Amino acid sequence: MVCGIVFCVLCTMEDCAGKKISRWLLAAGIAVGILAAGYRLFRGSESWYGIFLAVLPGITLLGFSAVTERKIGRGDADMALALGLFLGWELCVSILCAAFLLAAGAAGAGLMLKKLTKNSRLPFAPFLLAALILVWIFSEGGL
Repeated sequence: MVCGIVFCVLCTMEDCAGKKISRWLLAAGIAVGILAAGYRLFRGSESWYGIFLAVLPGITLLGFSAVTERKIGRGDADMALALGLFLGWELCVSILCAAFLLAAGAAGAGLMLKKLTKNSRLPFAPFLLAALILVWIFSEGGL
């Protein structure tokens, strides 16, 4: 979980600063995620099917990124891919659902307050980070 938080913090800093996440950071995150998934597979706490399910949300977002002509950023999809490899499919899906809800709430508030327009672009990495922290608090933190 700590690796996922550090990865999300770094991605959030880049996404907020330049509306883009560098390929080397995403590649490093995916590489560490592959190692984490391989370790779980070696220990016997994860199956090949579980690893397939863990990368499925990221692959789905990659498909949506291509279909929407990058309105959904590829970096966001690669972040989801890395998080799935880091944390497994259950936490990844929970994080993505929470991040989508947080982003929708922020976008709705921004539209109502006229701070955003329908063509505004929001960085998604901060919502992934916030969702990761919330899911961590509610899953492991004991709340």
